[in-house]
Amino acid sequence: MVPLLVPPLLHLFLLNRQLTFQTRQGIGRAIALAYLRHGAHVAVNHLGDTTSTKTAASLSAEAAVLASSIHGVGRLITMAGDISDPATGNELVAKAVAEFGRLDVFVSNAGVCQFAEFLE
Repeated sequence: MVPLLVPPLLHLFLLNRQLTFQTRQGIGRAIALAYLRHGAHVAVNHLGDTTSTKTAASLSAEAAVLASSIHGVGRLITMAGDISDPATGNELVAKAVAEFGRLDVFVSNAGVCQFAEFLE
């Protein structure tokens, strides 16, 4: 098992280092890179629009630089899709399992919010 220190001081222990989560930028991107540095394999979902596709490509490029400069860095895969659609979540998990053999941790960092009246 690999201990990881992730802000804010949250210790996670990954079984066989496979995880997946949704992120686009900011703290999610930093967390993905931290997991990679510690040897975790990471699957990242992005919306698939022009902006998020560029951001995912940038994250992939940064992960490649890490892999070339640090021994034991995890692998990164990305997948486009609207995570507010349950089918996208199922597909992301299936892709992570197909690529990494198993899924040990799933982190949802997506900013999805569906507003509705409280009493409805």
